[in-house]
Amino acid sequence: MYNFRFFDDHELTGKTPLELHRMTLIDKAMRNGFEYDDLERLNIEQIESFTVPKPKPPKPAPKPKAPKVGQPRRIIPMDIAEAFEYRRGAVYRLEYLEHMGEIAPVPSPYPVEGTMRAQGLVVKWRREYLALHRLVWFLVKGEWPDGRLIHLDGDKANNRIENLELERLVIIRKTKAGYLTKVRQDGCLIELGVFDTHNEAAHSVNVFKEHGTID
Repeated sequence: MYNFRFFDDHELTGKTPLELHRMTLIDKAMRNGFEYDDLERLNIEQIESFTVPKPKPPKPAPKPKAPKVGQPRRIIPMDIAEAFEYRRGAVYRLEYLEHMGEIAPVPSPYPVEGTMRAQGLVVKWRREYLALHRLVWFLVKGEWPDGRLIHLDGDKANNRIENLELERLVIIRKTKAGYLTKVRQDGCLIELGVFDTHNEAAHSVNVFKEHGTID
């Protein structure tokens, strides 16, 4: 049985089937937004045309979003020299923000702590791990250390640049002319000379370590 919305039961009492059919069509049309005064003057065929729900107007196309003006864009550096900086005795990560055509570095407020390994603290960079003391050397000197770095105070967690030194490599080789003596310092191989005995060669190395010269 049809449930009327706009007609009460007393209005339906005593109606013929044809009249009930007409009232049903009027009720359906009124549900679609038509007024009763406009419908009661129409015949059944005309009312039936109004029982079809009104088509909903198409949704307007969404307006294209305007580009955000002044919104800074975060840039992750690809070069290791631009990804870290050394200051106040510690290493800090760097990110970059592009704003209004200008790019500015944004350092992290916290220093890189690293993870302790046998060789010292290491820090993850992309898909590899870097020794933190070697990274400090690179950031300060502009080149990777050519050789092994030592911590002067023996503390591998102290990676201040003043606590790092490139290990001197001593070469004493016997030749026909004598004992050829060389030391490696700061990536350079320095020839101290040729000495008659091994003791003289070793003494020249000790003098060089103390004074930076064999004189």
